Amino acid sequence: KQWYQRRVRVLTPPCIDEDMLEHTFPGKGRTNARMRRYADVALTVAKERGCQSADLFSHFQSRVSEGLFTDGLHLSERGNELVAGVVGEFLGNRVQTGMCIPDWKDFQ
Repeated sequence: KQWYQRRVRVLTPPCIDEDMLEHTFPGKGRTNARMRRYADVALTVAKERGCQSADLFSHFQSRVSEGLFTDGLHLSERGNELVAGVVGEFLGNRVQTGMCIPDWKDFQ
């Protein structure tokens, strides 16, 4: 195996909540169609290079309405917990779940 096949792990970006995002940041043009294309390219490159990958986009896609975002783009505590769970499984459960840094809104 090449060094990068042992060390590089690829995570796709999660999807976004388009309605919430448009309300919070109108006219920015981010869509799930664009995010899906980005995620697909990341997964394709990982597969071509023999690297492990995890598709956060798919994990989030069916759960958008579960309060995973604070503004449609940035993750809420619940969204971060979902990412931590996926990453924990991905890395062999060596990652603790739960918020380890303050929410960005706490700095306003």
